[in-house]
Amino acid sequence: MKQLHKQFNDEEIKQYLKWYETRVMTKSEVLTLLGIKDSRFYVLLAQYRDKPKQFSVAYNRLKDNSSFKFVMLLF
Repeated sequence: MKQLHKQFNDEEIKQYLKWYETRVMTKSEVLTLLGIKDSRFYVLLAQYRDKPKQFSVAYNRLKDNSSFKFVMLLF
């Protein structure tokens, strides 16, 4: 499975979560569409409910990966 942020944009995921909350879609439908399991769904739902306007699944790297590139160059 590809990473969620590469398959869907934030607005698509927000819409699915909104449809779940308004009972337009069931949880199983959302899980199938997004290709995720229950635990990931509830994490996303909690993040969405906490800050709906700032919700994002964009990946933010915590560390620079340049040291990894350096190690790869040595081999």
